Parts: sequence; structure tokens; C-alpha cells
Amino acid sequence: MTRDKDFYSQVLGAKQEDFTYSISFKKVYGYYFPNSIFVPDEEKWKKIRKLLTRALNKTSYDLIVPSIVNNVLYSLETKTENEEERTPSEKREQGTKDDILANRMKTIDFISRVTFDAFHDLVYEWNPQSLKENPEALRLLDSCNLITMSIGERFLLPYRFLWKLPTKKNKTYDKACENLKTFVEKFLIEQKELLRTNKEQILAQKQRSLLQEMLLANELEEDEKGRLSYDELVDQVCTLFFASFDTTSTVISFILNYLARNQDVQDKLRQELKEAFPNGEADVIEKGISVLEKLPYLVNIIEEVARISPFTAVARECIRDTEINGYPVKKGDSVLIDNVGIGVKPDHWNFMPDLDKFRPERWETFKPAALEKTLQFGFGGRICPGKRLATYEIKSFIAAVLLNHRMVLRNPDEKLIFSFDLGFTLKKGTGDIDFYRI
Repeated sequence: MTRDKDFYSQVLGAKQEDFTYSISFKKVYGYYFPNSIFVPDEEKWKKIRKLLTRALNKTSYDLIVPSIVNNVLYSLETKTENEEERTPSEKREQGTKDDILANRMKTIDFISRVTFDAFHDLVYEWNPQSLKENPEALRLLDSCNLITMSIGERFLLPYRFLWKLPTKKNKTYDKACENLKTFVEKFLIEQKELLRTNKEQILAQKQRSLLQEMLLANELEEDEKGRLSYDELVDQVCTLFFASFDTTSTVISFILNYLARNQDVQDKLRQELKEAFPNGEADVIEKGISVLEKLPYLVNIIEEVARISPFTAVARECIRDTEINGYPVKKGDSVLIDNVGIGVKPDHWNFMPDLDKFRPERWETFKPAALEKTLQFGFGGRICPGKRLATYEIKSFIAAVLLNHRMVLRNPDEKLIFSFDLGFTLKKGTGDIDFYRI
């Protein structure tokens, strides 16, 4: 494990060709998705990376903003249909607490359903309407949650033979993966046929789904060996899904928790949002990413949460003998970059005395180099391919929630708990939040 910038900057930068994703991660993730970008050898990885980069660069991310905003608003405005079950609105100092969907659900479920629906909107142009209890969507969501849970468990017990034992739990996890792949394959077959019969019309469109961009990039690849197989395409869609659903839900839950615990920060961010979007959520949809990207305090909050509560670990496996700053690194050696330590390492942060405190204002005066920050999306050639998508989801979600609602912890005494058993990213039991209309 290292927090030495001079060392890990070589692993992720100049020497990145000598390293690959960690073997433990490949084993666990590869059990479900053996053709994912995280799993194959170097040559196949380059082929997949090339296609994904091409497709993601062509995708219009403006589509993600209205999807996130509208789903958030639905959760914040929808009351139970059964009037007899409704509780009356409560007027308090914080605002008015209505009996709305978001206040009836566990907060992580609310967040997960919003990001789940938004991802499918972008990739397939299909809204699952999981917030509206669509049975098909809820079955798929349940399968995805089971897979993330199993990945978290299996990281702690990385013995493949145990996963193949005919236990009830293993059968449940395998069935969940089968359900997800069957679903992805259905859309893949439909889109391939649509592309075959309406290619010119699809090419003429200004905005295309991410899946359409992936299929077009694959078809337009001149080198036949550079094209992805059917199974490889399926596993890339599954990979992007978990990056934008599981990981993004985690980050949003962290941010909402810190904002609920720090009302002064919440107020300051709300003021920035109201100045940028004076007409409320409709402005967020209309102005979209171009304005969301330019909100400095929102960016500072996201960076500060990532610093003080990093949600991923960056691990690499050496694939050939090399040397870094005079130290020999052998093939098969593992390198775990200590994201938690980096976030509080004094010499990374100009020896600030309050690195254990949540203070977004520190980013106004101090701008560390990229490799001195916590590396929540990785760095270099193996940086998370869904970084932009995840970032836009996060910003859209926060803007939609905060413009007209105050967040308050449902149980202020609940402690923050780091845990791997909630999914395959590092999560916390962040508790639940109530949303007060203001």
C-alpha cells in the first residue's frame, strides 16, 4: 500500500504499461463479465478502450440532465395515492416536510432508482420507471443489487471454487447475472436490427443513444480484428451500467449526507444554484451541462467529499518486471494506492491543519495537482471510462434536490460507517435523509 505520490504517479502515469487492474478485481468482476474492459489481457483491453472512448465521445450527455431532474422531481412531489395512509405536512424551522415518495423511501433506494432510470434513458432510450414501481424494472434492479452485493462479499473471500458451489446464495447470484445479461441482450439485438434497417436515418440524427454509438463505432472499425464480439459488447454495457448506477449512487449518498450534516455549506451551495438557475429546475434542464460544469462551489464540494471519504480503492497488478524510483517491482506484485491516506497526507495539502474536517472552501485557495487529489476515478490510460457520465449525473441530481428543498438527517445521531458489504465500491451506511420544501 502506498500514498507516496512520486511512486504511484509512475504506476498510473509513465509506467502504466507495466501494470493492469488488480488480479482480485479481475477474478471477482470477471466471474460475471469475463469480457469486460476490466478483465482481459493488454491487447484486448486496448481494443475495448478504443471503441468505448469513441462511443462515449460521440454521446450527447445533455440527455442525462432532464432524465435525472425529472426523476428527482417525481420523488420530491409525488404523494401516496392512498389518502388514508398519508400523514399531514409538517411545518418546521427547516421548511415543510411533505409525505412524499423520497421521505417514505430509504435514501439510498431513492438515489439508486433515479440513477438506474437515468442510465437506461441514456443507453437504450428506455425509461424503466422504477420509481413508479414498474415490475420489470424492479426485477432488473433487484438483480443488479444482488450482483453488487455478491461482488462486495467475494472481494473478501476471493476463492472462485467457493462461488461455484451449488448453494442457494450462489444460485441466486448466478440467476441475477443471467437476468441482467438477458435484458441487455434483448436491447442489443433490437438496436442491431434497427441499425441494419434504418442506418441512414440513425446516422442523420443529432442525438443517439450510447448503445447506438457503440454499435456504430464497432461497425465503422476498419480493422475486423479491432471489432468487438457480441459477448464483448454485452459485457461493456453491463460494465458501464455498474459505473453509472452503483458507483454514482454511492457518491451522491456521500454528498447528500455531508450537506445534511453541514447546513451552512448546504445554504451556500443553494445560493449558487439559485443564481445560476433563477427559474428553478426548468432552468437546470434548459441550460444543462454547460452551466453545471461552471459552478465552482458545487465542484469544490464534490472534490472535498472525495478527499475526506473516498469511495473507491485504486489497485494495480504488475505484469512485467520494472523499476520505479530505484525500487524493483516484480511481475505479479500488487500496488494498492491509499486513497484515504492521500486525502489527509499533510504534504499533499500544503500542511493544512484541518484535514480531518469537511471544508469545501479549502479548494478556493489551494489547487493540488491531479495526482495529489484522491483518485476516485483512477488516472491515466485506465481511468474510469464513465467518469463524465457519472459526474454529470451527480451534478444534475444535487441541483434538482437542493434548489427547493432542505436536507435534514432523519436520525442525526447515526454514525457514518464504512462497509464493503453494500456493493462493490467502498460504501458507507449514510443513513436516511428527509427533504423539506422551502
